[in-house]
Amino acid sequence: MGEWSRETPWRQGDVLPDDASEALDLYHPEFPERTFVVVISHDCDLAAVPDREAFVEVVTGRLVDAVKADSHAKSARRLQIEFHGPQGLLAAELSAVHKAIIKKNDLAPFDPRTDVSLDVQGLSILQRWLAARYRRAAFPDEFE
Repeated sequence: MGEWSRETPWRQGDVLPDDASEALDLYHPEFPERTFVVVISHDCDLAAVPDREAFVEVVTGRLVDAVKADSHAKSARRLQIEFHGPQGLLAAELSAVHKAIIKKNDLAPFDPRTDVSLDVQGLSILQRWLAARYRRAAFPDEFE
């Protein structure tokens, strides 16, 4: 088992490789064959040693055919976002209810995927979506 250090290669928006998702038992509940796991912890929290910040927060999503209505952080519950991949853009759907926390030392043996990444705009959209979950108006049940 690896040990976490401040020099971790992990950053917010990084994607777990399939072997890490499998080892950590992270699967999309409805589409396990399309699982796509993204690190959502802030870079500062990732750099902190496990004694100060013991866990990494991830969201378990899935690959989809295309980004549709839930793009650009329009919904606090679901985000469809494009990652740059080896054959072009990859569309992923992330759900706020599929967040998980994993021990840093359990993730330490793995490196993030280098063939899949968010650009600056995509990372900004991810951050807005994460913030929107906790910074939104509460409506009475009549509006639901």
